[in-house]
Amino acid sequence: MNETEVETMSIVKADRVQLGMIELAPEDVIARGASIAKALAKVIKDRQLYKEIRGRTHVMVEGWTTLGAIVGIMPRERDVKLLTAEQSLNGDPGYEAYVELVRVSDGQVIGGASAVCTIGEKNWSGRDEYAVRSMAITRATGKAFRLSLSWIMQLAGFDPTPAEEMPYTETLEHKATASPKAVNAGTKKPTTTSTAGTETPKIPTKIPTKIPARLPSWPAAYVKELIAQGLAENPQNAMSILVLSEFEITEPLQNVIRWAKIYRARRYDGMDTDMAANTARDEYENSQ
Repeated sequence: MNETEVETMSIVKADRVQLGMIELAPEDVIARGASIAKALAKVIKDRQLYKEIRGRTHVMVEGWTTLGAIVGIMPRERDVKLLTAEQSLNGDPGYEAYVELVRVSDGQVIGGASAVCTIGEKNWSGRDEYAVRSMAITRATGKAFRLSLSWIMQLAGFDPTPAEEMPYTETLEHKATASPKAVNAGTKKPTTTSTAGTETPKIPTKIPTKIPARLPSWPAAYVKELIAQGLAENPQNAMSILVLSEFEITEPLQNVIRWAKIYRARRYDGMDTDMAANTARDEYENSQ
């Protein structure tokens, strides 16, 4: 190239758009998003993967990860760090997590977000450390999907803010760690059964480390549904999971499945059986 020549560059309009693992023409993106939203809405409603908060319907993280699975995007925990009181904006210690979104087809990182959970929050004061850490990861997961795919969630008819990011309007009673003084009047109480004049929580505080030799007679439909949804490998595994849930056998199937989905997700996070069961129960109760 001599001094009188000028190099020119042109902007080429992309003729394909990547939506997760789905490659589309730009004009087809909205139509495909609407189709995905319709299928997604049915799953979220059928499985009750949402929570009504202040008159709006907010989807829980399981609904957001379902959306990710549909388009071929999976969350991956990149970093979790402890926040001291000095590092936290509200002056309370806790955890900050960063979760990135990975495209399954090629492993490319295509998004991500950070989120925090501190013991200064109304529903997390006095909670076990692992539960606070886990909620930070859960919030970061929902937020990462929200930043990338909230438009599809809105097309499905839901509020774009994940349920875990919303402040709850009432304090839930946490049997394992919450101080009785921290529970406000009118707080929703856990279901209890009375024995000899005393009340025992329906879901015990601790998960047994050993499965009892004699398993309760859970309905066959519960075992079949756990296997059908990929939450258990076989009938024996399904029965073990049901025992770990510490629900009574009269518990509605949809509640047991919701707990089992959280439990399985925490096992995939690398938690051992006891910790995953405890964390799943905490998150399940917090979503009620």
